[in-house]
Amino acid sequence: MKADRSLLKKYFNSKNHRVRNQIERTFQGDDLVMDAFEGFHSDKQAWRQFEKFDRHFNKSVRMKRYLFLCVSLSLSLIIGWNFIPAFKTKTHKERLSNQPKEEGIIIHRQQQIVKMQAVAKSDVITPKQVLLESVVQVQKQESKMQALEKMKQMPAQRIELKKDASNRLALTNGRELYIKNFKVIDYRYYRKEQTKNNLTQEENEFAEKTIKIPYFNLLSTAIEDFAQSNYKLALLHFDEILAVYADDANALFYGAMCLFNLGEYTQAENRLVKLQNITMANFREEANWYLLRVYKQTKQKSDFNQLRTQVIENNGFYANKALELRFE
Repeated sequence: MKADRSLLKKYFNSKNHRVRNQIERTFQGDDLVMDAFEGFHSDKQAWRQFEKFDRHFNKSVRMKRYLFLCVSLSLSLIIGWNFIPAFKTKTHKERLSNQPKEEGIIIHRQQQIVKMQAVAKSDVITPKQVLLESVVQVQKQESKMQALEKMKQMPAQRIELKKDASNRLALTNGRELYIKNFKVIDYRYYRKEQTKNNLTQEENEFAEKTIKIPYFNLLSTAIEDFAQSNYKLALLHFDEILAVYADDANALFYGAMCLFNLGEYTQAENRLVKLQNITMANFREEANWYLLRVYKQTKQKSDFNQLRTQVIENNGFYANKALELRFE
């Protein structure tokens, strides 16, 4: 048996004489312990002072451990924040500048699309809404073109050219046409079209039957499904296009609209962001505007405010709408 604090405490606090006698017999040959017993017996206040000191000592030890733990935790957080940038949230601009070519774009299978749930009617981006905005945008562009034609007829000395980069015309817009009045890029000018008109069937690795359809026919079918608010079937067709043409702006944009209406906001965001990183700029303004809607829906306030400022400063078609749109 070891003579420590717990033993001394047991000895002096015990009212059982048999226990105290047993302890005394155990340490009868230890002069130091016996002197301690005798000293505390002769001065009862000494034991109370010893207990008081013991409590103070234990409290001090606990306080030091607590401070050490707090300091260690603080240092860990500081080191982690400064030296592990992978855990930091990227801003909207960082995602655009650093995003890999096909990051986050998922080609959905039919079983996955069937399980998707439509959002509330109040949150839906309706085909009519997309259509009306597209028509008004075209009308404004035509007005600008008419103004440019008039400028060409003016005497050269009256023309003042502005060098402001924000006023430069975008030269990366592809040829456009309209399917069911919806704007699309006519990729027939930029790709070698397959001349086969007959449909062929094959089975993929998931034992699903897939139909190979010429691009324009498949795009027309997808747009028609979208126009009828059949977002699941439209998404299936747009994903078929993306499986072959990963940078197809038509499939990226209208597929993002389908995903938004099916509550798949992360996938909608990925496709809208990718639209800003491809060569065809036809849907760039629309992508920014609907990306702003995604940020609002997903409560990404920092990205929302940053992109909203950008849309307003660009002074494009959606600038006034962005002014009216609030995060709350």
